[in-house]
Amino acid sequence: MKVKICGIKRKEDALKAISYGADAIGLLVGQKHPSHDFITKEEAREIVRAIPSFCASVLVTHIDKPEEIISLARFISVNTIQLHSNITISDIQKVKKALPNVSLIKCIHVRDEKSILEAQKYQDFVDAILLDTYNEKTDQVGGTGLTHDWSISKQIIDTLSTKVIVAGGINPDNIEKVKSYLHPYAVDVNSGVKGPDGYKDDEKLKVFIERAHEKEKVLVSACLLGMNCKYDGKHNRNEKVLKYLEDKIAIPICPEQLGGLSTPRIPAERIGDNVFTKKGDNVTEEYQKGAKMALEICKYYHISKAILKSKSPSCGVGKIYDGTFTGTLIEKSGVTAEVLKNAGIEVISSDEIA
Repeated sequence: MKVKICGIKRKEDALKAISYGADAIGLLVGQKHPSHDFITKEEAREIVRAIPSFCASVLVTHIDKPEEIISLARFISVNTIQLHSNITISDIQKVKKALPNVSLIKCIHVRDEKSILEAQKYQDFVDAILLDTYNEKTDQVGGTGLTHDWSISKQIIDTLSTKVIVAGGINPDNIEKVKSYLHPYAVDVNSGVKGPDGYKDDEKLKVFIERAHEKEKVLVSACLLGMNCKYDGKHNRNEKVLKYLEDKIAIPICPEQLGGLSTPRIPAERIGDNVFTKKGDNVTEEYQKGAKMALEICKYYHISKAILKSKSPSCGVGKIYDGTFTGTLIEKSGVTAEVLKNAGIEVISSDEIA
């Protein structure tokens, strides 16, 4: 996943972002809406001249007149233009004809499901669609620090054939969730890496880019990876899960072991909010402890997705055994699955992995 750092106002911030691995830098020139991040075309040109050619230089503009956009892009000498206006398709075609070697990005503000149709309308005329948030109170069209409805963004990404960049309220704390839920071509951040002085914060910048480029971390029931931690001392190695994890970082856990239970151990099932072994021993405390530790691991590693063993009293998602030890299933989740889901983590049953 590529990373664009937007709202660059100083040469040193551009070079710093690139040194940390930024793939593109955004320069705001041509203002029509409120923002503290705009610079002059002369300042933008000096920054572009200072950066290496492998990093994309992006003119981000509110201007909607093609002649002005073309003139500005040529003066600054950018290789990409991000159109943050209501520019028409015919005017976009004029810009593309005049600047055939310059990539075009069209901003779409995600408001409701009508935004899906708007994105589809533009996709054949630009090189990428950028999804951002509009602040109706301040009339800010970017750099708002506000997220939008990601479920709509996901629909747009799933239906478009062109590249999609996600912006709007992204920061070092939620970048992992953006990656795992949306899987965009790129992310665009501005206010999420700002310091109190209005310029880019060194630590936020570094952490954001590292997390954005890092492989997605997924919490996984250890037994699914072939680890012998089942109640009977064996495992539930799942080849489909292993294939799914090939391009990700798997963080294995066994909630029962985390809670202090041994392997092998007496089978247990959940009855209401409690967990009992087949012998009648109450092991609820151990299961709750394991669930709590699993959540702490997610927080520590910034994990937003978990793949858990189906039907388990700790890891089962949606269906678990009913507590009679007769193989009867009920609609309920295991203790750990429930805790993770309540914390906003996407929890997937091993049975759902195709």
